[in-house]
Amino acid sequence: MKQVFTLLVLTFVLGACQTVDGNSIDDINQNDKGYQVIFFSNEDYLEYEGNYYDVLLDLKKQYPKETVNIIIVQSSSNNKLVEHFNVEEYPTLIIQKDGEIISTLAGVYDKEIIYESILNVINE
Repeated sequence: MKQVFTLLVLTFVLGACQTVDGNSIDDINQNDKGYQVIFFSNEDYLEYEGNYYDVLLDLKKQYPKETVNIIIVQSSSNNKLVEHFNVEEYPTLIIQKDGEIISTLAGVYDKEIIYESILNVINE
């Protein structure tokens, strides 16, 4: 029950982020200019995703949509985006700039590591 409540709160708060189900590559515009932070979430691994969601909330507050576009992909076993981006582990965070993948972070990490990894790429 706690996980369901947490998921509902995160869904509400992250409503400003783009959420896609991942059944189409077109869900993510590969030609977008600027940064795209793509977070691959899987309901089987929700207990490991909290730090990522916290960092994404902070990032959304710090950077306007024009600077950093945050996309959350709800992953499933039959997911074209998971295949396209070769996601093998959850949670996974991919950062693109102008359609090119420039950084990938997969697995369980502290908030500080996740946040620094994103900021190091964005502030280059």
